[in-house]
Amino acid sequence: MQSTRPSQPTHIAGIIFDMDGTLIDSELHLEAVVHAILGEHHLSAEHFDFSSIYGITWESIARVLWTAFPTLEACNLASDLQQRFDASVRITPAPFIPGAKEFLLDCCAKLPTAIATSAHRSSMEQLIARMGVESKLQVAVSAEDYANSKPSPDCFLLAARRLGVAPEHCLVFEDSIAGLQGAKAAGMWAAAITHRCPDLTQAQHIADFTVRDFTQLPTDFVAEVMAPRRMGP
Repeated sequence: MQSTRPSQPTHIAGIIFDMDGTLIDSELHLEAVVHAILGEHHLSAEHFDFSSIYGITWESIARVLWTAFPTLEACNLASDLQQRFDASVRITPAPFIPGAKEFLLDCCAKLPTAIATSAHRSSMEQLIARMGVESKLQVAVSAEDYANSKPSPDCFLLAARRLGVAPEHCLVFEDSIAGLQGAKAAGMWAAAITHRCPDLTQAQHIADFTVRDFTQLPTDFVAEVMAPRRMGP
């Protein structure tokens, strides 16, 4: 799949990564967990839009499921979903999106870099350890750190504030429609990772550019988009 680049980011001083679906290919684990819960309650997922639960917090996913399947309202879905998901990825760790680890390390070496995820801190810390970036990543924001789930811009604005970078100088890598909407609502540049994108047309409409995965980015991408360095006196 060819990348599309309707806009070229410029003067980037900070880079923010979503986690699930952007750095790791974990959305199939989520779908399997939801299928299991629905099956246990004799509910069919035939007409359920799984893209509606990509990129949002467990609490927000629970609300979507309660709306679609009112008989689940008595269940403590958020906790159940998280526990089952964490158990699933411990048994079969989600693979990295192609090129994700190498590109994240390159970003960390050149610019202030953050992860801003809808996942809980325990899941985020497991990924950071798997990628070996504990000492390199400057900021890590998880669901416990902010109030409103994507498409609210809260997580991205918090990450930018902790990085010390103005929102308009941040570039966000996201896979979900909710995440892309949140990045643009924050006033940031947005790049869509379309490896498992539920709606490519909508992602292309929202994002400043799209790539299937990080291997499609040029090797000098970070240098191309970086803000000019200030010269000394």
